[in-house]
Amino acid sequence: MTAMSDSAPQNETSRQLQLSAVALVLANLVPLAGVLFWDWSVSSVVILYWFENVVIGFVNVLRMALASPKSLDLLALAKERAGGDEAKLAAIEQAFGRMNMPAIRRGLKLFLIPFFIVHYFGFCAGHGVFVFSMFGDGDGFFGESQGLNPFGVIGRAVAIFSTPLAVAAGALALSHAFSFVQNYLIGREYERMNVRRLMVMPYGRIIALHITIIFGGIATMALGEPLWVIVILVAVKTVVDLKMHLTEHRKAAASPVSLQAS
Repeated sequence: MTAMSDSAPQNETSRQLQLSAVALVLANLVPLAGVLFWDWSVSSVVILYWFENVVIGFVNVLRMALASPKSLDLLALAKERAGGDEAKLAAIEQAFGRMNMPAIRRGLKLFLIPFFIVHYFGFCAGHGVFVFSMFGDGDGFFGESQGLNPFGVIGRAVAIFSTPLAVAAGALALSHAFSFVQNYLIGREYERMNVRRLMVMPYGRIIALHITIIFGGIATMALGEPLWVIVILVAVKTVVDLKMHLTEHRKAAASPVSLQAS
């Protein structure tokens, strides 16, 4: 009976992860359609993937704000280590009675979320300046309305929805929103994640992805942007993205409930 009850949540988590993985693949097919049917260049594709970085940052701010790890296990762990020593047990009870875990959690969020916003979106802005300098203005979709500086580049993340890239940008954004609802809220990952862990989590994924994308994009331009090379670039990005998505959420599902207040 226990084995069956344990396997049910695992099966549900696996199903949720499969659904979000399918959404990710479908969203990444939209840039591929742009390349195949609307003659998008590698410039437009790389700009789309840079925009996806911005979306990942917004979703992570929501994850940090809603993180609510179970911290009661701290008390049980401390009691276990105290053994049968009544003096130690009394001291532990007294210490935990003074601790206000919700207040500690709120305080950390008030500090770490603004820090993440400044650091992460500053990184995105600098990265965007590099992308637009290296790859151009996405088939002329943006014109000269925004300056090539961090503030102008962030403006282009909003302006993307007034360009032919809007459908692909929307598909990528919806994919991340779907994963957030499916895995983080319905799958209750928020009970297993703390703010400090979430603050650094996006960097590994976006750095690995964009090393692949930038070097692939440069190679594509050097070869004269043949269609088959751009298609390979989109395919490689999708595979890398899917693998990192699955790894991230499988780790979250397998990890024990956080023992940290934050």
